[in-house]
Order: sequence, then structure tokens, then C-alpha cells
Amino acid sequence: YPGKTVLEKSGDTLDFSSVKFTHISPLARTLFLIEGVNRVFYAHDYLSITKQDEEDWDTLSPEIYGAITDHYTKGLPILTDVIPEDETVILDTDSEDVAMIKEIIITRIRPFVQNDGGDVSFKEFDQETGKVVLLMKGSCAG
Repeated sequence: YPGKTVLEKSGDTLDFSSVKFTHISPLARTLFLIEGVNRVFYAHDYLSITKQDEEDWDTLSPEIYGAITDHYTKGLPILTDVIPEDETVILDTDSEDVAMIKEIIITRIRPFVQNDGGDVSFKEFDQETGKVVLLMKGSCAG
């Protein structure tokens, strides 16, 4: 909705890949009721909706826009619970390698991914194999 903040804290994102995860967001739950919506993504100043491949934006857009407008017009909350903590935050307990990986994600990768309507989060690092697991969200998932 033009001029309205989606998530209060700049840098926060929230990705709903299924209706079963929308218990903390009435708007996401409403959007998933629209046939053809298969992902809802929130950032500080925008939201992104992913449709099923076989659906047409010309058909979905009016219903999606109507649901968003109705939600904001009624003054309903975007979230009814606390946002889960971002696993990419550098913690005192992180190893030097994990802290470096997270710093690279935060400073070099995340800005580009968020600019494209998504987000990326650190999930795990296997010290033995050097394998890093990331979670892609929003329009960058899949």
C-alpha cells in the first residue's frame, strides 16, 4: 500500500512459503486465500507476492491489490506476533568462520538479493566440508 511501512524495523524480512506459516500475519493469510498466490514476502517498505506459474497477473492483480488496500484501510496489523529472529545476526558464540560468512552475507550478498525482492539468511556451516547452507526468501526462493 503506497506510503505505508510493512515491517517496522528496516532490514527485517519475513517470508511465507505456505498458508500454514501465516498464523502471525492476517494479511498473508488473506493473500493466500486468493487462488494462484503461492508465496508472500515482507520487507520494511514493500511486500512481494509470487504466483503459481500457470496463473496470470492480469487476473490476480486486482484481487491482490484489493486485499492489501482493504487490510490497510481497516487499520489491521500486519503481524500479530513477534518476527522470528534472523539467523544471520553475528553472535558472540559464532566461530570466526561463521562470523565471517555472516558478515559477507550481511554486507555483500543481502543488499543485492533484497534489491531484487527477496532476502537471504544463514542456516548452517559445516566446518569439515566447507559447505554453507543459505535460505533464499521471497522472489529469490525456489
